[in-house]
Amino acid sequence: MFPIFYTLELTPELARTAGVVTAVLLSLYIVYDGYKTHGRAKLVSTLLQAVAFGTVSLWAALTFLTPERLPAEFGVPLRMYGLMVVVGMVSCFVIQRHFAKKQGLTGDQILTIWVYGGIAALIGARGLHVAVNWHDYAEHPLTALAFFDGGLAFIGAAVVSLLFAILYLRRIGAPLLPVLDALTLGIALTHGFGRLGCFFAGCCYGRPTDLPWGVSFPVGSIAQATLANLGLIGADAATPHLHPTQLYESFATFVIGFLLLAWYRRKPAPGMILTGYLLAYPVTRFFLELVRDDPEREFLFRFPEDAPRLLSTSQTGALIIAPLAALVMWRLSRRPSARVAPTGATPAPD
Repeated sequence: MFPIFYTLELTPELARTAGVVTAVLLSLYIVYDGYKTHGRAKLVSTLLQAVAFGTVSLWAALTFLTPERLPAEFGVPLRMYGLMVVVGMVSCFVIQRHFAKKQGLTGDQILTIWVYGGIAALIGARGLHVAVNWHDYAEHPLTALAFFDGGLAFIGAAVVSLLFAILYLRRIGAPLLPVLDALTLGIALTHGFGRLGCFFAGCCYGRPTDLPWGVSFPVGSIAQATLANLGLIGADAATPHLHPTQLYESFATFVIGFLLLAWYRRKPAPGMILTGYLLAYPVTRFFLELVRDDPEREFLFRFPEDAPRLLSTSQTGALIIAPLAALVMWRLSRRPSARVAPTGATPAPD
């Protein structure tokens, strides 16, 4: 359940028009990006890709967005959580594209990493959540596939997407550590948008607090519905003042991102930005977990069973990832610090 901040009223005609316009604009962008990246060398291939994409997209819009398939009037709910996730994803892609091109990658390669890396991240995030909470899925295993109902672990996403990026960059022969640093900047600078979405939705909330910045979540938020279902508050009552752990983490991740950006501009040894993020974020998350109180935050080690408070999944992951990142960072710090494109490689035009 994610609160709706606006409902977009549509008719089949408006929906179909929007679908057609979107298909045309995306097809034109494929041509533009392909020509900007490859020039005339691959113009025919780029045009074929654009035509193929446009054909499929137009067919889908004209086939499915029709009065026969849609109600005369219908609403499309817009949710702040989804908006923040989209803002974060688009911003991440733009930043990664900017820095990765300077390391010699083409626009197509960056898009491949972004799309398939995103799928890998989703698999990792859902997989870790399901593994830790298998007792909730054992009777109906297929429900584990319903990621859209919630239940994602960021650490799982980070690990699996990193493994995918390493394998892909090895396959195309790209400079591994410099590109991973560039990709890390995109994640670090935009991670906070997702937590802003959590705040607006009311998930990932903290413990009750008397501090002046404590937040009371209203009826309709995830925090209120969760506490009401647990019998801790009335069905029509707002939550007590809680630690806005979502805002704590959003602020912390934005700070980490801009510090890493400043460090990147000083040209540290390749790999230092990646390991710096893998050290800074897990440590930050470990301490933030101390004031979180939402039941979705499962504990990998339960003691005692009736009130587990030993180590959450994220804290356990932090205890593994942070020391490894610190060790690798120490090893990398002993290497030359210049960040240059590999011999013979020419950075792609931006």
